[in-house]
Amino acid sequence: MIEAYFYDAEGHDERIKLTQKRLAGIGDQQLIWVDLLRKDEPALRQAAEILGLPGDALTSLIVVSAESSLESFEDRFQFSLPVSPSAPVPGGYATYVVAEKWLFTIRDGEIPYFSAFREQNRGESLSGRLTPAALAASLLDWHIEDYQGDIADIQKLVDAIDSEVLGEREKRPPLAKLARLRLRVANLRRRLGEHRKIIHGLLRADFSHVARHPHAEHFVALERRFNRTEDALERAREMVVGSFELYATRTAQDTNQLVKTLTFVTVVIGLSGTIAGIFGMNFDTPLNKTGLTGFLAAIAVMIVLAFAIFLFARW
Repeated sequence: MIEAYFYDAEGHDERIKLTQKRLAGIGDQQLIWVDLLRKDEPALRQAAEILGLPGDALTSLIVVSAESSLESFEDRFQFSLPVSPSAPVPGGYATYVVAEKWLFTIRDGEIPYFSAFREQNRGESLSGRLTPAALAASLLDWHIEDYQGDIADIQKLVDAIDSEVLGEREKRPPLAKLARLRLRVANLRRRLGEHRKIIHGLLRADFSHVARHPHAEHFVALERRFNRTEDALERAREMVVGSFELYATRTAQDTNQLVKTLTFVTVVIGLSGTIAGIFGMNFDTPLNKTGLTGFLAAIAVMIVLAFAIFLFARW
């Protein structure tokens, strides 16, 4: 089933049945957004026929390569990007086909921010004032926002790990958590890196679809948002590394404390052993003939000496 949405700045936004007649009747401050799943091939072919896409274009929409791409044609341009981290099916791609009066999106699975965008623009809105290119830029901004949300979640988890490491009693080593976060950051960096050639490519001087576009400032703002997201992701990576260094420092401190404790215990036992050894020497001295009194006196000396060493160590 074809999902098509009609936006009219001077009328009512609604879901419509896509037909060539409805497509031909699009006026100023109106646009149509067609959104389909890639696996729904019959609907995809039907929509492509209504939109007037040639056969080779349909093939590229059905079979998308496993990397980002940007293509320009006389009457349209299209690009493919990895889905955002919030997508229920990770690893897929979303393809945007942008023409003068319509936007065609093809996705490998559900994209939450698509639904969120439509939910916030029910009834009467000003979305019809947007051109399809500006609508694509707006959706890409939502797309980048999803990455920023994932980065914020990583930062929150790192802060929780730091608080745990700095606590008086550490529950368990956070190495497994840090390893998972490090892998998560690496995957985000790889997928966000695939956006670079698309975001920057849309603003190249030779890309006429945007260079001569009246809403080119939307893409300029999008590029700034993308650059800030890349910087935030780099800071998140540094936070994960810093959290590991904090854990290593705390471990070294705990090890040093343990060595000091063992050294203290060794000294106390050694001195007590020395005293006991003196009384065990094979010499007949008056002290050896004091019986129980002498034994208790020796034990008392050991205890007092150990306590004195403890006080000195604390000082």
